[in-house]
Amino acid sequence: MDFKCKICDIKMGSAKAFEEHNRGRKHKQKEFEAKRISIPSNLNKKKSLLLHLLSQYGTPNSDQHILIQRLLWGPSPENPPKSTQTVIQMNKCQTNPSTQLVTQTGHNSQPKPSQSNPSLPSTPPLHPSVPKCMRKEGKGEGKHVLLFYKYADISDPAGAVVWQDALCRTLEITGRIRIASEGINGTVAGSIEALEVYKRAMFNHKELQMDPESFKVSAGSSVDFPSLEVRECQEIVALGIPPSLLPAKAGGRHVTPEEFHRMISKWSMDAIEESPGVSGKYQGVTGASETGDLPKAIIVDCRNEYEWKVGRFNGAILPHTRQFSDWPKFADELIKRYQLAPQSLSTTTPASNGKEDEKKGNPLGPETPVLMYCTGGIRCERGSAYLRSKGVKNVFQLQGGIHRYLERFPDGGGFKGKLFVFDKRRVIQASKAEVIGTCDRCAKPYDQYDDKIRCKSCRALALVCPSCQKDLMPETSQPKKVEICDNDKKGSSAKRRDRRLGLGVEFVCSPCRYGK
Repeated sequence: MDFKCKICDIKMGSAKAFEEHNRGRKHKQKEFEAKRISIPSNLNKKKSLLLHLLSQYGTPNSDQHILIQRLLWGPSPENPPKSTQTVIQMNKCQTNPSTQLVTQTGHNSQPKPSQSNPSLPSTPPLHPSVPKCMRKEGKGEGKHVLLFYKYADISDPAGAVVWQDALCRTLEITGRIRIASEGINGTVAGSIEALEVYKRAMFNHKELQMDPESFKVSAGSSVDFPSLEVRECQEIVALGIPPSLLPAKAGGRHVTPEEFHRMISKWSMDAIEESPGVSGKYQGVTGASETGDLPKAIIVDCRNEYEWKVGRFNGAILPHTRQFSDWPKFADELIKRYQLAPQSLSTTTPASNGKEDEKKGNPLGPETPVLMYCTGGIRCERGSAYLRSKGVKNVFQLQGGIHRYLERFPDGGGFKGKLFVFDKRRVIQASKAEVIGTCDRCAKPYDQYDDKIRCKSCRALALVCPSCQKDLMPETSQPKKVEICDNDKKGSSAKRRDRRLGLGVEFVCSPCRYGK
């Protein structure tokens, strides 16, 4: 009996092959394209489509109607602006942004409330606590970025993908969104009005029921997010463990940026040690208060090596991982190294050799507080759940991640350097950010990533300063590969990708160098 996929027009010889084909990415892409909703150009039809989409997972309210009206047709015709065009202009490098309206001719005009509809909401501004130094001007200006995630039960992930794709394209929003049965994770860019409509849709979504604190705002542009990609995945952030076996709701306690700041300030992190890892070559810190009133605590960075190389909290344990799926192996050795779980107490580790930490007189053990952080908080959800599943008791995670922390502490607070992000911006920074990254070749201060400079084995980004790039790639010769180790396991597909990207200088990153 032949099994045929009507969507892909392919015949298969067995039911097993048919099932595997249906689970494949190419089939799902064609299935998605067949269901994809076409977006009309007519504004009235576009409005009808938006209201239809909003009604699928909730009931549109009056505010949403008003926002859609403003998005498509601008200010109410009953109260037109005096100038030909009104745009939002921000002053640079100020902690508390003051928004003023400027006409095309350059004359300032004060905004007036709408007389035709007193309930008309004002144009939603950027988050008031976002430092202006983190904002971006120039090409693509006028777009802003929303980062969000929510762990919630999604009954129909494939249908949610079609819905999100249609909603974003109708609102002219670009970016990347991952949807799974466990929830949603996304970074999108668009106009202020479009993003406000999008947020209201997520607030009213009957399954997600997101709140304003679920969204983080940063500067960006259409150049940073040139296209839209909405995908169905097994996990909204790839840990490699099925969500049914390790749900995010089993994670650690959320602490606000203010609480996290007090914690890292009160627990003095000044005892530098080697931290654990697959290779035993991690760098980390433990510490205790000077008075001895508090137990020791450790700060753990949940991000990958190429992320924390350009910015991190003082005293954090920095894992040499290249992807989040490496976290379980790192976490197992972290628990063993610091005796964070009851079952690890009987194991003698290189950290203490079964003795107390003589410097502070306070042993590490199951009661040790573990403070975790990542970019936006999503990796800490399941990362902390994994620690707790292994018996670690006192696990705390920074709510909203570094991004929310920088909103609350615009000068950087305890975070040093810049925040790595997964788009063309590469980094965003606080008002007083310093360069803490170093060139992988000469060790001089440098923190600007280039997509063409990567690990030759795993393709992770590498830091190579312009001076070293010139030394390694003379204009008259072919690009050279810096042989740091023999761990070159690239297959033919990786080599084809290299040619497509036109990669130049290549290093081997620490995870590959240490045999991960």
